[in-house]
Amino acid sequence: MQGLLRELRGRLEGEFRHVLVTGEVSNVSIPRSGHLYFTLKEAQAQIRCVLWRDQQTRLRFQLKDGLTVLVRAKVTVFDRGDLSLNVLHVEPVGEGALQQAFKDLAEKLRKEGLTDPAGKRSPLPFPKAIGIVTSRSGAALQDVLRTLWRRHPGQAVVLAPTEVQGQGAAQKVARAIAALDASGRVEVILVVRGGGSLEDLWAFNEEEVARAIVACRVPVITGIGHESDTTIADLVADQRASTPTGAAERAVAERHQALLRLKELRQRLSRGARGAIQARARRLLLLERRLPDPRARLARHAQLLDALVQQAERRLRARLRTLSARLRQAETTLARRRPDRLLARRAEALRRLEGQLHATLPPRLRESRERLEQAIAARDRRFLARLVRGRHHLEKLALGLEARSPLAVLARGYALVTDEAGHVVRRASELGPEQRLQVRLQDGQRWVRTLPNEEER
Repeated sequence: MQGLLRELRGRLEGEFRHVLVTGEVSNVSIPRSGHLYFTLKEAQAQIRCVLWRDQQTRLRFQLKDGLTVLVRAKVTVFDRGDLSLNVLHVEPVGEGALQQAFKDLAEKLRKEGLTDPAGKRSPLPFPKAIGIVTSRSGAALQDVLRTLWRRHPGQAVVLAPTEVQGQGAAQKVARAIAALDASGRVEVILVVRGGGSLEDLWAFNEEEVARAIVACRVPVITGIGHESDTTIADLVADQRASTPTGAAERAVAERHQALLRLKELRQRLSRGARGAIQARARRLLLLERRLPDPRARLARHAQLLDALVQQAERRLRARLRTLSARLRQAETTLARRRPDRLLARRAEALRRLEGQLHATLPPRLRESRERLEQAIAARDRRFLARLVRGRHHLEKLALGLEARSPLAVLARGYALVTDEAGHVVRRASELGPEQRLQVRLQDGQRWVRTLPNEEER
């Protein structure tokens, strides 16, 4: 039977490499493996589908029961004989499904904080260069260029031309944004496109474009469609304009108005500086009149300093004379007493007393003292011999323990395998699929997991 199933699988996968199937989603489930299983059904038929975990990153909306979708998949047969579709791509059918996909992605980005106004940045009023991501042939590009050069003649721009609708447009727009940001040549990026239907603007509702905008190191301004059009790119951008022209106006300040404002500020600064200087000059003149001649005050302080210096010198000389007299007196007293001679005399007296004490001890007491000293010496010798024997015995025990230690077995290249409960695993038949095991080696331990069954893959 297994041979027949393999033959059927080979023929089906070879003949039906890619199929397009439309149907209603039901029985959506995601087990612990992380793979997404569901059933695609219509009035008289249904087929099981699986979307592997590594393919789910491309899913731009939440797949749930009751949703009508179009899937691109490969036909296969599982080992137990079930016909199934290995899904490669899923997209909703109808404008209502697109609106649902828009809401799902907007909610996802909101939960991540990517649409929070607190994280939005403001562009510089006069950036040295402006990046533009749009179609080279679209009217949006001409509107943006006219507006930029009208507001700031000679404004430098860097164009990253790309397709803005159709298959693969989202990936191309994201790459164009990332390339402009990585170039380091621009200080603000405009992502613009003219009006169109929901399907025409859908490239700017893709998660890949939103992630590229969020990852930019410079502010991003969007101008996509008309006033009533709102895309995912608008939600995550630093600023959103209703049209491409509005995006250009937000990107650069009008030069004429800026020059007038600069002239006004310069005049206000000049008037303020002159007023401050005049006020400080008047204040300085008033202080000069109130300030007495500093030279007379310095002369008085100089005289006082000279008097204090002379007084300090007299006191210091008197103190030195007193200390010198005390030092000479101390030297005389020390010479009379001579501590070394005093110690020698006391040491001689101590020796005499020790001799007298030894002579007055009775013979029996002296013999007891000698026996006590011999007993202490014998006890020390016995203790030392016992200590040497104990150390030799301990070394033998250590060698025996090391020979029987499991670590010695591990050092020869073996490993000790236990399950999560700490039980030793002795047979492969005791193991299940995707079971966590602890493998202990000579130098440490690691956690491993058994492979899943082919049926679960």
